[in-house]
Amino acid sequence: MFPILLSVSAIGAALLNHERERSEILKEKREGHKKTARRIRRSRSDQLSTLGPRALPLQPGLRQAYKETFYWSTKNPVPIGFRVPKAMPRAADIEAVFESERIKANPELPSRLSTVYVCPIRDSGFCKNKGLYVYRVEVTGAVFTTDGGMWTEAVWRPDISHLYAEDYWRPDSDLRINSAEETLVDGSVVVVAQERGPV
Repeated sequence: MFPILLSVSAIGAALLNHERERSEILKEKREGHKKTARRIRRSRSDQLSTLGPRALPLQPGLRQAYKETFYWSTKNPVPIGFRVPKAMPRAADIEAVFESERIKANPELPSRLSTVYVCPIRDSGFCKNKGLYVYRVEVTGAVFTTDGGMWTEAVWRPDISHLYAEDYWRPDSDLRINSAEETLVDGSVVVVAQERGPV
């Protein structure tokens, strides 16, 4: 009887410690994001004036697009009319966490495992890489615009990747800093013009 009570007590203490640690990590993450978000918001208007053409005012969350303009980048040149293929998933363990959180948040959201990634602004996110070709593309289908920086943070901090995944799928998150705006597309993405080549 005594050993059983001891193990239950030890388990309870371990669970309490785990919850305390999780709470501290979450607090640290939120405070860090809030500071970064405040800094970025202060200079946001100046940044937008130098970013180049923008598809539309940023509309976080899930919506339907019909022949809307976005941007896409690639290492190799492609012809006008090229249909952009779905991206190959990277960092499978992190993607599994993000997929799990997507299903919890809203199963209707485009899955990172079978989507095309585009940029809502020409020179932001992965489209700002100077070594790539950047194309204007026409998008039709379900689109979800979010902060790709959350995925990058999750890769660097896999121990709390589920917390970044939660914020990634929440368009109303006050922690989002739009450090790398990206739009996930479940639909058609067609190249209509070249914006620039590698420099």
